[in-house]
Amino acid sequence: MNQNTSDDSRVNQPGSGETVLPRGTQTFFPRRSLSVLIPAYNEADRISTTLRRTAAFLHKADYDWEIIVIDDGSSDSTSAVVRSIADLEGLGMRMRVLQLPENLGKGGAIRAGILDSRKRYCLISDADLAVPIEDIERLWPVVETAPSAIVIGSRNLPGSGTVIQLKWYRKILGRVFNALLARLAPNIYDTQCGFKLLPSAKAKGLARSQVEFGFAFDVEYLHLALRSAWVVREVGVNWTHVEGSKVRIVRDSIRMFCSIIRIWFRSKIGSYGSFPIRTEPFTEE
Repeated sequence: MNQNTSDDSRVNQPGSGETVLPRGTQTFFPRRSLSVLIPAYNEADRISTTLRRTAAFLHKADYDWEIIVIDDGSSDSTSAVVRSIADLEGLGMRMRVLQLPENLGKGGAIRAGILDSRKRYCLISDADLAVPIEDIERLWPVVETAPSAIVIGSRNLPGSGTVIQLKWYRKILGRVFNALLARLAPNIYDTQCGFKLLPSAKAKGLARSQVEFGFAFDVEYLHLALRSAWVVREVGVNWTHVEGSKVRIVRDSIRMFCSIIRIWFRSKIGSYGSFPIRTEPFTEE
């Protein structure tokens, strides 16, 4: 059963085997342990601003953190810029770049970052910071009451804020896309917001089961999580449309549609195997 838990969040309640603490109960974490995963494709011109802002926030908020930039086969100097900032800021292993030999797609980049992550939670965040890094403070209260929950940012809930409205054709495509997802990710208002917080153990389980390497990886993750009866909560976040998106409306809409059909078909014939998805306990490195 699904229900609203507050004015700015939605929850997919778990099946058997999941633990959700009573409202108001908090689980003690000595420090918030977080890997920030930033997929990047030809982002040399703006990645430095994103990295400095993200690192400054995490340091000030006293996180136990690392930033992993996954360079998805860029043809520009994205990787060199990341390494330069890490050296100049003296961040050492707190900030590193994974340089993929070819362009795999956003989902492929995220998969590589998840499997390389070392902290207790993974935050997926876009290179343009369309959702400000500070909005992670909206997601953590969910983790404190449901430590095993997957928490996803939403642009479509009360409490979210859109600074620059989407163009009309992107709104229409978004509505059509959401209608197609009714069976794959029911009661999820925004599968594609690039701001998601996942327990690393579950993120790695999803990454190992992942087949889609393009923009549809979010849908695949959420579908597998829901079929595994895992807790998925949706929280309103602030979002700003930033020019320079790598999304190509016609091309990528066709690819997304094909991906959705493939996910549905695989799920239908049992290609993903048994549920829940297999996970391994998190161990701090």
